[in-house]
Amino acid sequence: MTSARWGLLIHCVCVVFTHSGKTQELEEQQPSVEQELRRLMETPEHLKSSWHNEREKELMKKLMEIVNDRNAIVEGLDDDRLREEEEDEQLNRMMKDFNIKKEKPKKKSPMSKLFGWGGKKETP
Repeated sequence: MTSARWGLLIHCVCVVFTHSGKTQELEEQQPSVEQELRRLMETPEHLKSSWHNEREKELMKKLMEIVNDRNAIVEGLDDDRLREEEEDEQLNRMMKDFNIKKEKPKKKSPMSKLFGWGGKKETP
């Protein structure tokens, strides 16, 4: 594996760990926000104070932020995966092209054809 590929691998591992830490934090926040919001929404409207209504708005906003952040992480990881697949395809094409070029027999120069240079030596 080339040093460039190792560098890319290390970068990907760092990105995954960073995203997984943030994802875990969001996953831990979401249930408590949902639970409190559900509890407040179950309260009959005539019993709600302005504090209840404000708190519902805050929790709804917080829940939307959590969902949007989680979606952004998933989209980012998906974009990274697609970019890595494209890079792998490009690398594979380059390697294939290199191997094809490498395997092509070298053309003999016109001089070697005339004088028999570079050909196989015949044994007597």
